[in-house]
Amino acid sequence: MNKAKRKIRHYFNMVEVALALAVVGIGIAGIMSLFPVALNANRQAIGDNYSPDVANLFLSYVEVLCNQNDDWSVTGSFANSLPTTKPSESITESFNSSPISSTWSNIFSSGTSGLYNVSMTTDGITDFNAVIRMWRTQITGLYVNSSNPSVNVPYKYGMGIHIEITWPKEKPYDQRYKRDYYLEFFNPNI
Repeated sequence: MNKAKRKIRHYFNMVEVALALAVVGIGIAGIMSLFPVALNANRQAIGDNYSPDVANLFLSYVEVLCNQNDDWSVTGSFANSLPTTKPSESITESFNSSPISSTWSNIFSSGTSGLYNVSMTTDGITDFNAVIRMWRTQITGLYVNSSNPSVNVPYKYGMGIHIEITWPKEKPYDQRYKRDYYLEFFNPNI
């Protein structure tokens, strides 16, 4: 009678183990394939959060520098030193330090007029590393009155400032995320 009550143990065979490993492997591979997509989405979201703040801070800084001189067309004024076309970035471009302090350490540095490096660091980790291109254009088509409906504003009185922010800086230009900002400045000193 004791022999009849004995339970027979059945173990997994090699086919069952192989099938279980295959199912688990396919699941893990599917989950792992989502990580690069999530990292890129996170990088873009961080850039989308930082770029308007950087543009606003940068435009405020530019406005202060421009308003230090009465005449923006004078050689040596910051407004006159801005390029009139979009600066190009080359691999050999170096970004030197620039005298500005902010709550973000080392936010602006440039070696070329109109080309700036922006780096946002939190607790020693770089969250956002971007390149800013800035250039000026003449304000056209300003409505003055019905007898003279379209006027082009000379640089002495006002200008449009274009800012393009691209990130991450480590990637080639055509693979970066890009955001464009534009603001018109008018000289309050004239």
